[in-house]
Amino acid sequence: MPYAPDLYKTKMCSLYMQRGYCPRQSCSFAHGESELRKLPGEAPELPPNISFFLTPPLSHLVIETTIVTAQCSLLLSVLNVSL
Repeated sequence: MPYAPDLYKTKMCSLYMQRGYCPRQSCSFAHGESELRKLPGEAPELPPNISFFLTPPLSHLVIETTIVTAQCSLLLSVLNVSL
């Protein structure tokens, strides 16, 4: 059976998902996450903690910095610490 090479193993095999195995000799679908491929041109999935390293828009950064600075100032005043 011919297959589109650009779609090879880009979707999970329905038989594998239903039965836990695939009886086909040659299957163009993925049998588990390790076989699953991204579509050509599809952006790779980012790890969940990557947002920590992504730079937010400047206005967002200024607002967060102001909030953190205010929180630190309040904490220092409560602790009666001066710099």
